Amino acid sequence: ELVVATTNYDRSVEAALEASGRTINTGFTTPRAGRTRILSPVGMFTNRADGVVPVFHLHGAVGWYEKDGTVRDQGADDDFNSTLGAPVVLYPDPDKVPATHRHVDRLWDEFGEALRWSDHVLVLGHSLHDPALVRAIASTAKNTAIAVTYIDEEAGPQAIAAAFGDQATAVHLQFGPDPDFSKSDLRRWAEPNR
Repeated sequence: ELVVATTNYDRSVEAALEASGRTINTGFTTPRAGRTRILSPVGMFTNRADGVVPVFHLHGAVGWYEKDGTVRDQGADDDFNSTLGAPVVLYPDPDKVPATHRHVDRLWDEFGEALRWSDHVLVLGHSLHDPALVRAIASTAKNTAIAVTYIDEEAGPQAIAAAFGDQATAVHLQFGPDPDFSKSDLRRWAEPNR
């Protein structure tokens, strides 16, 4: 089963999953006709339907607005509209505590549950600058296979080892139109009996 968590505000992961024929759940209720979708992430992982991919926007997302105690999902491609409420995003800050944001904390709770049940975790494109995320992943069960991509040949593997010890596989990844990554490292990480 696939579960996706992202710290990006954009909705590209949803677009990619839907384009590949997957059904996704971002934690918003399916509204009645003509109604706005409301964030209700409790059960995204624990009560997920077969074949549905939970997508956790751990830092909020473009088009999410909080007003009157609820988070509404507006179009991500719409211009900012202050009358809809305050944007729901956790801005880059290494000292942020996601649990203090009353709406995003529920997403983190469900994400934590997904981590507890995961046997493989792939951290893609993250440079380990989010201590809350690193702590959440590092606290997973010791039998979880973790792979973390890196770009910097010198600092990448050392930072991954410092964060996760020998529990993680460091995978070199060169981003761009023709990405290059270590297939042997990914195969080693994906083996069922590492």
